[in-house]
Amino acid sequence: MSQNTTSKYVINVINKYKLKLKNIMSNPEPDKWIVIKFKELEDFEDEDEKLPIYKLFASWYGGYTEGDKWKMNSGITKIKVRKNFILFYGTSGSCYKCHKKSYGTSFYTSGVASNIIEDENNKNKNGNASIMDENTNWLELDLI
Repeated sequence: MSQNTTSKYVINVINKYKLKLKNIMSNPEPDKWIVIKFKELEDFEDEDEKLPIYKLFASWYGGYTEGDKWKMNSGITKIKVRKNFILFYGTSGSCYKCHKKSYGTSFYTSGVASNIIEDENNKNKNGNASIMDENTNWLELDLI
């Protein structure tokens, strides 16, 4: 492969990745979603108090030709509950519209979420991360 052909290939791969990322970010309505609680984030105003941080783990089905995609937000700062969906706002300014009946993961993203939780819990012997129950009253969470 010539250098010119290699450069074109690399540019093509980068452009495909950008398009996939753009499609995910332009669709703030995930097919499936869960909330992961990370325990004991220090409150910087009161060093003695530890606050949990909640992150939305959202996933989209990829279909036959592409695999499922997932994204974990920066941390939930605000929640609004509506009749059929919940709006989750993140520290980065993102907003995800999650349908109430879509709580959960696909087979693939279940493994990804489990790995994230396992990695986090291996860092902390007390079990630092867990998946929130789908029947959680989202308006009662202590948010950052």
